[in-house]
Parts: sequence; structure tokens; C-alpha cells
Amino acid sequence: TGIDLTGQLKRPVHFLGNPFMDPVLESQARLPICSYRLGLLPGSRHPELERNILLLLAVVEWLPEHQFTSGKLSLDMALVATMKASSIAALASKRGWKLITGSCHQLVREQRHINLRWQSFNAVLHSSDLLLCMAGTAAEQAVGLAKPVLQLPGQGPQFTASFAEAQRRLLGPTVFCAAGEPGETALLRDTAKLTMELLKRSQQDTNLSEQCHDQAQRRLGSSGGANRLANAITDLLASQRQ
Repeated sequence: TGIDLTGQLKRPVHFLGNPFMDPVLESQARLPICSYRLGLLPGSRHPELERNILLLLAVVEWLPEHQFTSGKLSLDMALVATMKASSIAALASKRGWKLITGSCHQLVREQRHINLRWQSFNAVLHSSDLLLCMAGTAAEQAVGLAKPVLQLPGQGPQFTASFAEAQRRLLGPTVFCAAGEPGETALLRDTAKLTMELLKRSQQDTNLSEQCHDQAQRRLGSSGGANRLANAITDLLASQRQ
């Protein structure tokens, strides 16, 4: 954006970082270690959130069952406080999932299980090898943490196919998306297939890792963006008084 505006305005525009990255980059929260972790980010706005959760569950149903029985794969869904456990239990039951309560709430269907995480957004971001996203800012923050992102377009009103395409243009080549129409079986199946491919690449493909770190700096910047912006404004105001 800075480079583009410099050309359009014919004067220098400096990229100083993004304030919304500061709390995420500084977070030390982590989830328990596992072989592969897929973070699920369904968004935060009702009623789109409910529709997004159902689509994410449909993708999980296409993931190979043996990945769960082996104990190598952990799925963790970051939820906003307004999505109550009772509400998600009723919602998930439409697709045959059951809510199991205990030290960690889980949605379970046969051998597949998803850990439900409230007030753990930063921990899910930091601990995941791949983020399956139906969100805006959350995907940007994932890219800023040098994580690969896989999109799942929905019916909106926010996270539509057109929104996802614009997000890929803005965030660069480490944001992936399977082809197909939102909600169609082919898209859900191919998203699950791409999920497994990217999970493996996240740990084995050094080129992808380097690309993620490069894009994190180019697109979102390093920590301290808020202070740099504040200092730039202060310097500007001081120069106007002279």
C-alpha cells in the first residue's frame, strides 16, 4: 500500500507497521505441543459466525480419520465470548457432532475431534502450523506471524469469495484457497485435501517457511508499529510549529 500510494500521490508514503500486530507479536501464549496443529478461525460476527462454523465442520469431516486416531493432529477453534458452549453444541448437533465438556471443551464426531478455545485467540495463532480462516483481521495477523493461511469462502456478508480473492491480493502468496463455489461439496473436499498438503509443507518445505517470513515483514511489518506511528505524528506536529 505504501509503495502504491507513493506512486499515486507522487510523494513518499512510509510503511511504519500495523498497530493491531503489536499485541499478537508480543504474546507468549502457547498451546500444548503436538505433531501438527490446525487452527480454525470462523470469525466473530453473528449470524455469519454460525454459518461459518458449520462449513468448517463440513471440511473437518473430509479430513482423513486416521490423522485423528494416530493422535498426531490437533484441531483448535478460536471462539469469541458471544459464542456460548450451549449454542455451539446445538449448532454442531445439526451435523452429528457432540459437545464433550471437561478440562477442555471438545466437539466430537466418531474419531474426529475439535478443541474449543475461548479467550485463547493469540495462543491458537502462535501454536498452529496452519490457519483455516473465514475472517478478515485474524487472517492478516496470522500472515504477520509468518503462518500460512488457508481460506474457506462462505456466503457472507463479510467472508465471501470476492472478499477472499481481495484478501489474497493484499496479503500475498502465502494465503491459499481451493477452487469452487461456497458451500459446494467439491470445495469442502478440496479444502480438506489442501489442508493436509499445507500442514505437511508447513514443517517440511523450507521455501514456504522463508516465504511466510518474508511476506510477514513486507505485508504487516514488525512489532512496535503503534509507537512508530505515534512518533511520526509527534514529529510532524513539532515540525508544523517551527
